[in-house]
Amino acid sequence: MSALTDLALERAGAILGSECSPLGLLASPMGYLHQAWSAGTNIFTYHCVERAKVPFLIPEGLDMSDPIVVLADALNQEQPAVLATIVEVMGASPARVGAQIILLADGRTAGTVGGGRLEAAILADARVALNDGEPRLTHYRLVEEGPEAIGVLCGGEVRVFLQPYRPPPRLIIAGGGHIGRALRPMAEAAGFAVDHC
Repeated sequence: MSALTDLALERAGAILGSECSPLGLLASPMGYLHQAWSAGTNIFTYHCVERAKVPFLIPEGLDMSDPIVVLADALNQEQPAVLATIVEVMGASPARVGAQIILLADGRTAGTVGGGRLEAAILADARVALNDGEPRLTHYRLVEEGPEAIGVLCGGEVRVFLQPYRPPPRLIIAGGGHIGRALRPMAEAAGFAVDHC
């Protein structure tokens, strides 16, 4: 193999996060990518256009306990998260409309939605949303017994919107031919993060 081929396989392996095989296929957890060999030569043509990633720089003075700042940082690092927002409060409750808490994939949180059993119940549902990726509107009754009860005596009710955020699926296009050039804008329009090699 030529030095260019070795370099191309090494770079493709770095993008895919796996070892690459010179056998015409690149193995990755995402499946297989066909190597583009120029016709009749045995020279691997390799051109890589990196996806632009602009880091989110937290300006001095911003509070890292603010759920929105933490969410922006998680999205920048391509980490899944769930943002829980109180959207309705009826009766007595420690929660206030607009209060937010974020749950990160590693279990860390930022913000508060009232604390205690209410916050624990919201975070339990946020973990479900983190796993299945489905947004949902949840309802909690701040009473000891009955449907949707969380075992407290406040007597009010709370509705919470849970919005999961996941990094986009990644598509790696190997080759710069007519198919690869056409596939890139379609994949980006479909919500994929695209690396084009």
